[in-house]
Formats: sequence, structure tokens, C-alpha cells
Amino acid sequence: GNVSLHDGMSAFLADSGSSVFGFDYRGFGRSEDVGSLRRGELLADTEAALAHLKSREDVDAARVGVYGVSLGGPFALHATAGDPGVRAVATVSTFSTWPGVASDFAPVLAQLLIRGGVSSTDAVARLGDRPYLILHGMEDEVVAPRHAEILAKSARSAGVATTLWTDPEGDHNRRLQRNPEARRQVTEFFREHLGVAPASDGPG
Repeated sequence: GNVSLHDGMSAFLADSGSSVFGFDYRGFGRSEDVGSLRRGELLADTEAALAHLKSREDVDAARVGVYGVSLGGPFALHATAGDPGVRAVATVSTFSTWPGVASDFAPVLAQLLIRGGVSSTDAVARLGDRPYLILHGMEDEVVAPRHAEILAKSARSAGVATTLWTDPEGDHNRRLQRNPEARRQVTEFFREHLGVAPASDGPG
């Protein structure tokens, strides 16, 4: 997927009064530099996007949150863990580790072929005092709901203020993004921790 396909996962934030900056990794959407698509390169892209965002004159760098969906979750968490200026992070349908999610489909091959690294569970343990919101659909056929529990446990064990919200009928993306309560959870989370004004009060 790319930015053009994820409008439904973030447009509601803009409607609620937040400013939203979306980007594509190299090799995705309109990005032409394919590279090798290694995890380290995609993390570097995430960190570069965050640095660019915070350098803009129209952005209050002291009020930035990070929001990662599915594949974007591990990179969102690592970028947040590495930047103490980010105030809050939320992930949707995110997996705990790469070998872990691969093993849900091919247990033996995953152990042989999929290496660790850029692990979400490692990143959440480094969030410090930044709050963390996890959303997951219990009918997710791509990333099993167990990953949300693993992330929540890892974060809470490290003392991170963590909220886990699940949709009993939510699938990987479509049903979850259409759930008004899921959108409210994300909106209120960032409003509380970034000081975003309601849309009727002007731009955030």
C-alpha cells in the first residue's frame, strides 16, 4: 500500500483539527528510489520524514505525535523511541516482531529465514514516559490479535502508559478504519497528549 490507499486511516485526524503529514517509503507510491527495501532503509526514511516535519515553520515541533498502521508500526515505534521530542505514539494492526508475525503463517520457515531486528517489542520498551495507544481488530487475518497483547505487555513492563483498544469485529484495516469508536480513540488520544484543539476552534 501507499499514502493514496491509506487516506481512510488518517483523514479523520485532519478533520478533527490535527495537522497530518503522511509519507511513502522508498519504492512505495511515487517514491522512485527503490533501494533494497531493507528494514534499516525504511526506518531511515521514517526518521528522515520525522526530521523534515519538525523542521517546517508551520509545525510546532513540541507538539508532534507519531501514528503507524500495520507495516508502519515498527518504524513508528522506533522513530519515536529514538526521538525524545515526540510526545505520543499510536499504532494500528501492528505486529510484535518480524519472525513472530511470519511464524503465524509458516512456523518452521520463519525460524529459518526471518531475522530479528527493528522489533516493535524492543522499541516500546524504550518509549520512557511517552504514552502509547494500541488498536487492533480481533478478526485481523493478517496480524493476529495476540501481537497487540504482546506489545501491551512489553510496554507496560517497561513502565510505559499504555492503552490497548480492540474491535471485536475488526479486520486488518477496512473494518477498523470505519469504526467510529476506533477513530474517536485515536483522535482523543492525540488531542489529550498533543493539546490539539477541536476542529470548531480552528486548526490544530
